[in-house]
Amino acid sequence: MNIKSLILTAALCLALCGCQTKGGEVNLADYIEKYTFEGDNTLAFRRAVEQARKQKAERLIIPEGTYHFYPELAFEKYAYVTNNSAGLKRFVFDLSNMENFTVEGNGSKFILHGFVSAFTIDSCRNVTIKDFTMDYARTFHSEGKVERVGEGWVDLRFPEDYRYAIRNGNLYFSDERGNNYPFSHLLEMNSERREPEFMASDYWLTDNTIPAEKREDGTVRIFKDKLTAKVGNVLFLAPGHRLCPAIAIDESAGVNIHDVTIRHAGGMGVVAQHSRDIELLRVYIEPEEGSERMISITADAT
Repeated sequence: MNIKSLILTAALCLALCGCQTKGGEVNLADYIEKYTFEGDNTLAFRRAVEQARKQKAERLIIPEGTYHFYPELAFEKYAYVTNNSAGLKRFVFDLSNMENFTVEGNGSKFILHGFVSAFTIDSCRNVTIKDFTMDYARTFHSEGKVERVGEGWVDLRFPEDYRYAIRNGNLYFSDERGNNYPFSHLLEMNSERREPEFMASDYWLTDNTIPAEKREDGTVRIFKDKLTAKVGNVLFLAPGHRLCPAIAIDESAGVNIHDVTIRHAGGMGVVAQHSRDIELLRVYIEPEEGSERMISITADAT
């Protein structure tokens, strides 16, 4: 074989290799073990999405399972998301500049920890995300059951999900890592109808906290002028921000969200701007069935 034939054969082999790696699918299973650290699957998902973008894959296959995501290794960018808080945000899935691409969740459950969002879909065409449920290990709001009421005070009992402390006579909430979860207003929820209590007042706070004291029976007494509620109802302590929408879409067309359940988000559920042709099919925004949690997400569903 002469040199010209060898060069032609090598070029043909390279072309064939290129055809094999372009398109097709990327399977998260190839990344999950290598890029999971101390129970955090974030980097594995980032590497899988990066490879999908590089080879212009048609699908990202996520084997059915429960996956945990923390902010430290998430994709980071400054973002203005309409009707949500602007600023530096972290996302698990960076679907930017993707075309003809599908994320197949296969019934997986995504558990987010801390101040991180699930999806940014930016400058995309014909993208589908489907078949998964997402929730947060610690919600951005807190809920307390009303046990006693007096003039200008209410006694609340908080489930274990809502870790709290009283410092300098004020109430503060946190997660397992010590992150602070401020709240800016209170709203009474009817525990039987699971909706705002009829004619309930919305109590706004100025310092993202409220005067409080711990009672001997384990309840927390909060103080505010004219504060009242019905015993047995639930008081919703709402965050003063919308930092973490679940799915943020920008400058995109042909986005499909199918068979997705959003249990919680620290902002809107699905929010889109400068985009068109968006389809939501069997998208549910609700707490888990049987859960004591009253509130799903802390802002509009869409």
